[in-house]
Amino acid sequence: MKEGLNVVTKQKPMKSMLPLFASSLLFSLPANATDLTYLKCDIKTITQATNLNTNTTEDRQEKREEIHIKIDTKKSLGFSTKRPEKPYKIKLKNGVASYKVTMANEMFSGTGINSVEFDPPGKIFNRIVARDTSETCEFTSESNGICKTSDSATYKEKANVQPVGK
Repeated sequence: MKEGLNVVTKQKPMKSMLPLFASSLLFSLPANATDLTYLKCDIKTITQATNLNTNTTEDRQEKREEIHIKIDTKKSLGFSTKRPEKPYKIKLKNGVASYKVTMANEMFSGTGINSVEFDPPGKIFNRIVARDTSETCEFTSESNGICKTSDSATYKEKANVQPVGK
């Protein structure tokens, strides 16, 4: 029976099956198998407050911490365990996710840039500069570190994301 089918279609069995096999592999993968990337990043952050009138540093702090990041390449969104409920709209280029942030409230305003190498995992960088509304004090925060591949279970555990309403 198989030989008769090949005679009718005039195709060799392996050649006719290869495209079907390849497409079945593609569609059998979970939809988000490659859309989500999880990272564990070890970072060092230096924050500083400078009095602009006297040009002196009033406060300087340094801390090391571990953060976990989720990058959704399909939706161009980035999530961090520091604020898991607030995704960031990110730009993706050459394996790097980045975004700019502008912040303003009644106390201060500023801008920042953030980038993380995710494909392959590598460096993470963040710099934020803000001034108080009277423009007498400037606040800076700069983070640098290295990221490694992680997984969704670790991200969820570290983010401690709770369902809405609970």
